Amino acid sequence: AGGQGVWRRPGSSAASGFISVPDFDLSTWGRQPLKKLAAMAPGSTLKDIRDGKVQKEIRFLLPPRIYNFREISCKNDACVSHPGNGQREVVTYFIRVPGHQEPQRQGGADAGAEEVATWRFACKYCETPHNFW
Repeated sequence: AGGQGVWRRPGSSAASGFISVPDFDLSTWGRQPLKKLAAMAPGSTLKDIRDGKVQKEIRFLLPPRIYNFREISCKNDACVSHPGNGQREVVTYFIRVPGHQEPQRQGGADAGAEEVATWRFACKYCETPHNFW
């Protein structure tokens, strides 16, 4: 039986989601679906478990670029890669760029805030920034 849920470590506000898919063969997936998953859920871990044992474990990092995903496109109507412009030979292509700085507190209320960079993607052609999550 499959399932899904969220697990929280005791004493922590961080949460981890999980999805269980029975009778799924990870070897049937090529590189493209794994890249999509990494772009959608950076920092997550994919575990292939068979017979109660972890056969393979993949830790997803935020990719430096995403391209050839038919499901996404540049939101800038004037961009050469926007689907409304009919440039079928131009593929959607985004490059990871630093986003804004966010203060992040670590170690309790008395600890100072440390600036942590967030990431987003910019269109390769028009440089319009996009947040996909």
